[in-house]
Formats: sequence, C-alpha cells, structure tokens
Amino acid sequence: MLSSFQLPAPSKVTAYLNNAVTRRLFPDSLVLSDQTPYTTIASSGLMSLRYYPPLELESIQIGDQTISVAQAQHEVPILLVPPLGVSAWIFDLLEDRSLVKYLLAHGFRVFLVDWGEPDKSHANVSMEDYVLKWMPDAVSAASSYASQLNGNGLDKKQELSILGYCMGGLLSLMYAASSQDPLVRNIATVASPIDFHASGAYGQVMKTLRGPLNSVGRVFRVSMTRVNPMLFHTPGERLSLLFKMTNPLANVTSYIDLLLNMADRNYVATYTTMSRWFNEMLDYPGATAQHLVAKMWLDNQMARGHVDVGVEKVQLSNISANFLGFAGSVDRIVSIEAARRIMDIITSKDKTFKVVPGGHAGVFGGAMAPGNTWQSLVEWLAPRS
Repeated sequence: MLSSFQLPAPSKVTAYLNNAVTRRLFPDSLVLSDQTPYTTIASSGLMSLRYYPPLELESIQIGDQTISVAQAQHEVPILLVPPLGVSAWIFDLLEDRSLVKYLLAHGFRVFLVDWGEPDKSHANVSMEDYVLKWMPDAVSAASSYASQLNGNGLDKKQELSILGYCMGGLLSLMYAASSQDPLVRNIATVASPIDFHASGAYGQVMKTLRGPLNSVGRVFRVSMTRVNPMLFHTPGERLSLLFKMTNPLANVTSYIDLLLNMADRNYVATYTTMSRWFNEMLDYPGATAQHLVAKMWLDNQMARGHVDVGVEKVQLSNISANFLGFAGSVDRIVSIEAARRIMDIITSKDKTFKVVPGGHAGVFGGAMAPGNTWQSLVEWLAPRS
C-alpha cells in the first residue's frame, strides 16, 4: 500500500504554499470584484451613484456561457439598489459572475447605488434618509443622465427600472410607494422579506415577542423607537457573525474545500472574493436598525401593507409599476412566504413571482444565478424596457 502512495508534484506544492502565503499576507491581490469600469455621476451624503458605460467587447463569459454583447441599447435604464450592510460591488462580484456586465451585455444602461461605508458617527442615519432623501436623489440623477444619453436633453426625465436585492428591494418598494413616482416603470426584487414573521425560527421569535414587548412598553410608557440610536448601531463584524450563524456547517465545509484546492489560484481568488462579501460587511446605522427591528421585525408592518417612515405612513398599495419578485428555494433568511407576501399588497396589474434555486446569497450571486435569476430577470425586463 505504501509503495502506491505518491507525493504531490513539486510545482503543485509550490503553488499551494504561494497561494496560502498570498492569501494570508496579501489577500487584496486575490480579490476579483469591482473590476467593471464606471463613473460616479452624483453623490448625496453617504450615497453615491455609479454609471457603467457600454462594454467595448464583442462577447463576455458568464459562467460557462458566452454572451454576445448587444449593439442596441434599451431605452429604459436600470437602477441597481444593494442592501445595507454590504458593499455595492456584490453586483460586480467576479469577472465571470457580474450582474452589471450581464445587464450591459443585454443592452441595458446600468446605474448602481453605493450606500457608502457608515461608521459610529452615522448612528443617526435613519430610514427617512434612505427612502425620502437618497433614493429620490439617486432616481432623479439616473433619470436625468439617461435622458441625456438617449438624446432627450435635460428638460425631460427618463423612465427607469429598479432592481433591489434583499433590503435594497425593500428600500426600492418604500420609495416607489411613498413617492408614487411615474418615472418608475418596472420594479424587481430578489430575496426581499415583506412578511418578517414568516421567515423561519427568527420570524417566529419576533412574532412571539411582539405582544409582550408592546405590553411592557405601555405599562412603563417607553418605546423602542425613543431609545438612543447608538444602542442599535451594528458593527459590520457583528453582521458577518450573524450571517454565518444562519448556516455554520457551510462555513466549515467551504473552508475545507479551500484547503483541498489551495494549489488552484483561480479557486483561491474566487473563494477570497466571495469570503470578502461575508467577512467584510459594513456597519448598519443605529437609527435605521432601530426602525428595522421595531417597525418591520416586531410590528411586521410591511406584511400589513404599510410602513412608518418618519411621520409618513407609506402605503405599499400605492405601487402600480410592473413588478417581478424572486425568492430562493432554500433561503434560510428570507422564506418564500416572506417574499411572496408582496403579491397580495401591491396593485400592479402586471406582477410576477418566481421561486429560483439558491439560498439567500446564491439566489442573487451564486454559480446558478446567471442561468436562473439573471436570465429570468432579463427575459421579463427586456420587453418592458
């Protein structure tokens, strides 16, 4: 038995050691995200807006699929809205798994909201800032810029589509409902929870706690919304830990896979990039987290068709734009039922809901996303653009 054992080739051992050292000492050199060229065309507070010009290529590779780059441009551009707590570059994740490049190749003008990098000094940044200030600023800037690109000049606004992932979808829906903006022609959401109480164990916990906490608040005349927002400010490291706790076994097995494939530079680079998504999450501003916990988690307002944003009661039934919603088939964070609830609330005549393969991250940016979520998105969006 011992005579049949062979040591790895020296070149493979060298590659293994080099990749291990590089990953430990120079991890940024392995990161493949955020490589598509863009221009920052507007900013407001923490928020900035990117525009991605058309690709100067004949074709691109997405996964194992070669896609010819469309020469004609759709009239209606698309505005991409990321969740809070993660970097905007998740929309431009890898060279062969970039939703930005995928949309560009299919003839869409692409704009991307970047929510910036909050820290403790931004603890008072609230849901009103995102919904009533920065979303309107981003939509207005994208609409004006697209109008110029389409040759319509500054005096005419261009309709657009909005795609939001997770919390980005909720911000998009709240903006559309509060503004009733006629410029929003199409809205698509991916893994965006509407009925928070329908999402697994933590949803049941929130549902159970709602009554007792409200009773305590009435007795002692205290309200969660009046607590110092700094107490709710959530560091990115804590968000990363909470996310990993939703599937701890997957974290262990993926690291074992890394050790087994350390000699493969492409594998290590892909792993490092994907890990950055989950290991380097951004702070969640305290006032926004406070609103999320009190109004959306505990009170589950969106499931009842409205949500308080500042002094405004935003009615989701105001949404009449064409709508496409996605849920992941094995999403441990946002259940199918939690995401599907939006279909009972909005008044859109043209509305579609799809369940596609993947968990919370996979349904948006996993290896199967291009052939499922992204393809379905483009097939639905193109004739409406």
